[in-house]
Amino acid sequence: MGGAMTVRPEVLTLAAFGPLPPEEAWDEGSINDFAAAIAAVTQPLSGEERDALLPLFDRPSDDSVWGVAWGVLHLLETAPDDGWQLRLPRASSYWYDLLVMRWANSVSDPDPR
Repeated sequence: MGGAMTVRPEVLTLAAFGPLPPEEAWDEGSINDFAAAIAAVTQPLSGEERDALLPLFDRPSDDSVWGVAWGVLHLLETAPDDGWQLRLPRASSYWYDLLVMRWANSVSDPDPR
């Protein structure tokens, strides 16, 4: 039997930013800190790390924190594909819905042209 997976410290550092407040609440220093925290996480994420980062997007705002939140989305997309996207609460977050839409597009049949 394998041991329990642990969440890497750099993932926990990133997770501590969430849920992400709206863009208006950020200053340049915090945006830079957030971007640095994203950059410190190497891919891929484990399922446990994905679960630690998902609360970042548990927010009513659909802004992208000056574009930096896309880095979190791209990290989440490296997690194991076990259908986790289908377990996200519907219509509770623009970012959850975006993750589901991008996942659905990636698993649909490609255009045969």
